[in-house]
Amino acid sequence: MAPDLGRMIVEHAYGEVFSRNGIDLKTRELSVCAVLAPIGSATTETPLQVRINATLNIGASREKIIETLVNLAAYSDYPATQQAIRIAAEEFAKSNPPSRQRKEESE
Repeated sequence: MAPDLGRMIVEHAYGEVFSRNGIDLKTRELSVCAVLAPIGSATTETPLQVRINATLNIGASREKIIETLVNLAAYSDYPATQQAIRIAAEEFAKSNPPSRQRKEESE
């Protein structure tokens, strides 16, 4: 219904904001996860999934992602933090299913 909206989001978020110098990509992605997680709404669930995957894809560890999310709990909302950790766990499982994890751990 509004194709220009998607283009505007991509051009602004990635063309102007994410391409800035000053902080590395891992920090940038982790900070976006930290902003989306405490909102805890259905509207932010998909963007949080996308950002968690992007964070993994640029080399951030699962531990860093979880610690970033846990760090929010005292400052935002425990239930929203729990929800964000559940989303992260689901994304971790998709990117590395348990059968593949066991194989990697045994190597």
